[in-house]
Amino acid sequence: MKRPILTSLLAGIILSLPTHLILAGDAPLETKPGANLPRTMKLITTSTRQKRNTVRVLFYGQSITAQWSGAMEKWLRKTYPSVNFVFGHKAIGGFGAARLVKTTPTDVLPFYPDLVIFHDYTEDPVPYEEMIRTMLAGTTTEILIANDHVTKPEQMTEETDPAKVKQEDYIPWHNYYFLPDLSRRYGLEFVNVRDEWKSHLKSQSLEPDKLLKDVVHLNEPGVEVMREIISKHFQYVPGKEASPEKVTEFEVGKDVQWVDNKLELEFQGNRVDIIAKEGPRAESATDVLIDGKKPSELSGTIVFNRTSQYPDTWWPAVMRIGSETALVPEDWTLRIFEASDDMKDFKFEVTGSVTGPDGTGTSTEKFVSNSKRVIIDPDDWHIARARDMTKKPMPEGFTVTWKAVPQSMDQYNAPRVMTNVVETATTVAQGFPSGTHRLTLIAPPNTTPPAIQSIRVYRPEVPQGAPTQTAAQ
Repeated sequence: MKRPILTSLLAGIILSLPTHLILAGDAPLETKPGANLPRTMKLITTSTRQKRNTVRVLFYGQSITAQWSGAMEKWLRKTYPSVNFVFGHKAIGGFGAARLVKTTPTDVLPFYPDLVIFHDYTEDPVPYEEMIRTMLAGTTTEILIANDHVTKPEQMTEETDPAKVKQEDYIPWHNYYFLPDLSRRYGLEFVNVRDEWKSHLKSQSLEPDKLLKDVVHLNEPGVEVMREIISKHFQYVPGKEASPEKVTEFEVGKDVQWVDNKLELEFQGNRVDIIAKEGPRAESATDVLIDGKKPSELSGTIVFNRTSQYPDTWWPAVMRIGSETALVPEDWTLRIFEASDDMKDFKFEVTGSVTGPDGTGTSTEKFVSNSKRVIIDPDDWHIARARDMTKKPMPEGFTVTWKAVPQSMDQYNAPRVMTNVVETATTVAQGFPSGTHRLTLIAPPNTTPPAIQSIRVYRPEVPQGAPTQTAAQ
């Protein structure tokens, strides 16, 4: 199958450059643990029992991430008990970068994390970089990436000098050249798991298989070693401050004012949160407008979630579902019929709970539903691989389901806030195109406006100097 034009061009740019040109640049790779997690670590280290900061952490990648993410969550909760952590576990076993890049917009962007903890295998650097760009372009997240642990004795003596590794020898090139350089260019927190893993094995006189339960997956001691390596990067580094423009707070009454029951704020970004004040519940709902429109009318404020799984797997049946027209909140069902035993060739029909019957298609051709709310490319099905892996035929009556989920509200119903130990934040809109916008809050006449402490806006930013879509085209 052909790659999308942007992906193919980006691949050409990345892979055609000599090593010394890619590594050239003003900013060296930051190796001080925690230096590229300034906002996350400030939120964590300034959190107290009297004022608990909320930190959203998403674990993403494959089965390796899924193995140690639970131990990492447990360690973070125990080490920082005053932090109000919100964890997401979205790793998908067996999904290398070429597949995971398709689920990233659905899995990562709606969660809108403060931190993504990420590891993924790939035989192609292009989808890996595309995932990083998608995360940074759609959210204000910081990203911690880990390279690979050691699985074979011969890897203990592999070449590690980034100036000497060759792309033909892909594993050391990926671990010692591509990932460090990617981290430098995008300001990622790079965890050199591979070298620390080797050091641990040498210090304990262990062979690599002593930390594994099969050829690659970790046993319990291996999980603990991984947890120890990753946890070293949760450090606050003085002098390393987060960009103030990415997440900005506007205090009501100081930075922005109510005038005749109307509050207006020009901002840059793609997400707006309202932070409530302590006080009684508001008398009535407050209308929310962005650029004069209801937030639900903005592109991107209603999104698809991940589709249901093929039976006996944790794989989504469809990796990516697109749309060409505005979505509405509803449930979707896809029914398969006339399927070949290997599930490579089948027919299907889609139905929305609001849209209604929306057309039929085949797995081998691009499908555009009648409403254009559902678009499926042939490359985005994951049913045939699941059928081959399970060796089980498709169950009778099997359907694929997903939802179109709102990420906005057209009215703000201020809650009653008894305490601000954990702030009461309401996201009134996210996912709309990042840029300059105007927020307008309108309280009903002759009422008291809602008690709002501040308005927080989020502005994603892809570091300058990294490949861009414009440059690639």
